[in-house]
Amino acid sequence: MKAARAIVATILLVVACGGTPDDRYLLPDGYAGWVQITFNVPAAPYFPREDGFRLVTVPDTGEVETSEVPSYGEGYIHQYYWVRADGSRSPAMIGGGFSITGRVGGQDRWCFFVGDESDRKRYERMYRVRDTSPEVNGECARKLGRLPQG
Repeated sequence: MKAARAIVATILLVVACGGTPDDRYLLPDGYAGWVQITFNVPAAPYFPREDGFRLVTVPDTGEVETSEVPSYGEGYIHQYYWVRADGSRSPAMIGGGFSITGRVGGQDRWCFFVGDESDRKRYERMYRVRDTSPEVNGECARKLGRLPQG
């Protein structure tokens, strides 16, 4: 019953906001590495809103959970920002690897890589993968979170 109420609340929220919500991702300053957002997690928090966007704050671990549903299709906006210590933001470099990896136990995963080509190559060397494509052994990436320096 709680799950049904959460689904109805999410649908009403989406309809009240005028359709599929756009997402604004806030990343730690200088963050490079894989991020995984897991949706439909019971008892996980909803994202706060800012200017009509769902505000997704990503920790250094690169893992975020929410009880909300993902946005499907291409009719919505994703924005990515690095957040400095003073709270100011600068556009983050997104290196591809976008994927909703499907349902695992009723939960959807959205994954993306933050960084430039040198960060992607460093990831490949550190974790001994030939590419940084999602779904390594059924996971979004071999290693989530901020890449170590070096």
